[in-house]
This record gives sequence, C-alpha cells and structure tokens, in this order.
Amino acid sequence: MRNIMMERVKVPIRFSRGADDHPDEQWDSKALPKVKGISISNVISVDSRKAPLLQGIDGAPFEDICMKNVSISGLSPSVKWNCEFVSGFSDGVSPVPCFELQKNGSSSWCAYS
Repeated sequence: MRNIMMERVKVPIRFSRGADDHPDEQWDSKALPKVKGISISNVISVDSRKAPLLQGIDGAPFEDICMKNVSISGLSPSVKWNCEFVSGFSDGVSPVPCFELQKNGSSSWCAYS
C-alpha cells in the first residue's frame, strides 16, 4: 500500500486476525496463514480517531511489516499503537509505532519497498 491520503478514518491502519469463525466442525486448527512482507509507504491520515491496530496470530505472527513515511494526525497524545504478534521495520513514522515495528528499516527489502 503506498501513496494514500485519508481523512476522518477511524482506524487508518488495521491488520486483524479475523473473526474466529469457521465454516464447519471439520476445520484444521493447525492450518495457519503465513503473512510476511507487507509494505506501507507514503501514507497520510488526517483527523484519525484511533491508533493503528495490528493483530497477528499466536503461533503465526505477521512478519516483516515495512512502514515508511507514515503520518497519522488527530490522535490524542495518550493514544498508543496496538500491536500483537507482529514484527517489522519503520522509518519516518508518526506517531512512533509500537516497539515491534521499531527496527528502523534495517532490512534490505524494506529499504527498497
């Protein structure tokens, strides 16, 4: 995702693990998705109400999330990013992202995304 301008979006960036529902009783509880290499750059969100929400899956975390030049305004200073079971890199992100994304773009693939 890149080059996006948002206004009055309640939650500007959200990754969710889903609704925890399954089509029938035969679902495979060990079949977990592999989410890796998500790139988000040049994003501006104005008049946002909630901080980003990034919820990976216990046992199958969302990995190598790359965020560059992301600006979210309108949030109360006390509002913090909500991250769980995610990891990645960030550079030029405001407000400061969660600890899990503070590796500051040191990955070579993130530098070019």
